[in-house]
Amino acid sequence: MSRNLSSRERGLVVLGGLALVVFLGWTLVLQPGLGEMARLDDSIAKHTRDLAEIRTVAQELTGLKDRLSGFSRKISVREKGFSLAGRVEERVAEADLKKHLSSLQPLPPQKTKDNLTRSAVELKLKDFPLEKVVKLLHNLEYGDQPLGVTRFTLNRTRKGLEASLRVEALIKN
Repeated sequence: MSRNLSSRERGLVVLGGLALVVFLGWTLVLQPGLGEMARLDDSIAKHTRDLAEIRTVAQELTGLKDRLSGFSRKISVREKGFSLAGRVEERVAEADLKKHLSSLQPLPPQKTKDNLTRSAVELKLKDFPLEKVVKLLHNLEYGDQPLGVTRFTLNRTRKGLEASLRVEALIKN
């Protein structure tokens, strides 16, 4: 067949064949590869952002661990027989909140892995001045024998403010 074609026609057939090879190469090889590269670039960017977020969270976690260890050091271990409920009641009286105390309930003690007992009390206050609760919190955490306030909620009701606190201490067995 190529014998019947003139040199110009053969050049056009070769040129057409090359164009077909280039087109098929582009369509079947290069274009999918370029699309995959773009998808991988997007994936790398996403993973880089995720890694930055993980590093930020890790730094925050390290800071929280440091604060927690500082908190643990601040709460010194009490001797066996220490009355957490009695100490909390003293602190409530010092802050002039005795008449606002609606409940002071000891929680079940928990053993720790350090052969200590974690003692906790839950106290509820109703209809009180905010300044006095701030004084109570300061007395609990920074008094001569600091205690840990591990939970604090404050709500405004129609009758005034209500607060719920959990106070903890470590006691030798």
